[in-house]
Amino acid sequence: MSEITSPTKQPPSIKISSGELYQRWRLVKDALARYGVVVGGLGVIVAIVLIFFYLLYVVYPLFISATAQPVSEYAVPEQALGNTLLLEMEEQNEVGARFTDSGHVVFFEVASGKTLLTQAVAIPEGAHITSFAQGSPINEGAVIYGLSDGRAVVVKHQYKVTYPDNVRVITPSLKYPLGEQPLVMDESGAALEKIAVKAGNDATTIVVKTADTPQGAGKIRLVNFQKEQSLFAEEAALTRTDSIFEQPAANIADILIDKEESNLYLISNDGQMGFFDISDKNSPAIRQQQNVVSAGQKITSVAFLNGDLSLMIGDSSGLVSQWSMVKDKLNRPAMQKIRSFKVSDKAVVAINAEQRRKGFMTTDADGIVGIYHSTAEREMVKERISGALPTAAVLSPRANAMLVQSADGKMHFWHIDNEHPEVSIRSLWQQVWYESYPKPDYIWQSSSANNDFEPKYSLTPLVFGTLKEAFYARYKIILLVIFA
Repeated sequence: MSEITSPTKQPPSIKISSGELYQRWRLVKDALARYGVVVGGLGVIVAIVLIFFYLLYVVYPLFISATAQPVSEYAVPEQALGNTLLLEMEEQNEVGARFTDSGHVVFFEVASGKTLLTQAVAIPEGAHITSFAQGSPINEGAVIYGLSDGRAVVVKHQYKVTYPDNVRVITPSLKYPLGEQPLVMDESGAALEKIAVKAGNDATTIVVKTADTPQGAGKIRLVNFQKEQSLFAEEAALTRTDSIFEQPAANIADILIDKEESNLYLISNDGQMGFFDISDKNSPAIRQQQNVVSAGQKITSVAFLNGDLSLMIGDSSGLVSQWSMVKDKLNRPAMQKIRSFKVSDKAVVAINAEQRRKGFMTTDADGIVGIYHSTAEREMVKERISGALPTAAVLSPRANAMLVQSADGKMHFWHIDNEHPEVSIRSLWQQVWYESYPKPDYIWQSSSANNDFEPKYSLTPLVFGTLKEAFYARYKIILLVIFA
């Protein structure tokens, strides 16, 4: 009987219809969409949260109060070289300079007081210093010494930065932009009681008040030097222009020249301010004469605010008023008081302006140092630096440090944290009287190309404009629906 072999069994075949494939692919797409929506939604939430914390991080410093902390205290460097006429500090807050009434300049380490360099200014024999003034501290560094024989010496202090072995080294030095030979300001040899200078790259303007002599009363003299470079000469030649003011010189207590060398301010002991146009150096013309302090008060300190568009005037009552150049009703430049600060009950003995913002520092007769912002009308810092009366003070170029010398022979170096002084309720929401504007106004203009610019942070026009646009947009939609 033959063996019957059965065929090999095949596994049952599974047939998937196109409908089932479509359903499965749909399930995969649904799952991908579901997870994609979840991931996308969570990503949006995370992004919004991160943006919120970033904005909080950016805005938070606006609500931090300014602070000032002592860093070091030491004896005044090289006290034997004379009393301090001016303190200076370069922008890295590493090297300071002390100009003395004996004609010496002492450069020292700001943090420790260690003397780095001592240089004598080229004061001629037989003459002594009778007046001293600082030019614009921004990019100029010029000072001027008025002498007893009617001559003057202009000096610039400068700082060279090098990086040997990747270590920053700042080397100070002195330079004579108009030469070491003293400049004759008065041919009769009368002593220069008051003096002011603005030293630019191509021109230098000097204004002096001479002392009374047996030959006559003192005068106000203006001397302008223009540099003219010849093609055949290595050094530029100086062209000189002299003018004499008819303004009486007897009561002049201070002289200020703006950075453009076109406006001159003569401040009198009795509280009068003379405002002159000196654009034409041959014929200065008076623009305005007015009283700038209350009756019975005296002007005790004067300084330009950054940009030289405003004068900060301190008086014997502890008030600092800001006077800015505006256009009068006849469209002529005139000085107008736009705000004031009650900084003390004692006389304001010194005002130091910030070099890059519209802030300033005051020192009163009670030894209190205060830091303020003019536009925001804010008091940022108020500290007693020493038990002794401050005799000299300076803000660093970045306004993040100050150096104060006190009458007890000590130098005080302080760190300042004052990042956003320009923000206040007033500057954001109220009308503000800005420099050179005829009246207070709501203005938004946040930046410009130079440090002289006064930021205008009013949110009122922005909020009003947003609400107006929203109203007009909704009103337009309603009109379209009605008339469609």
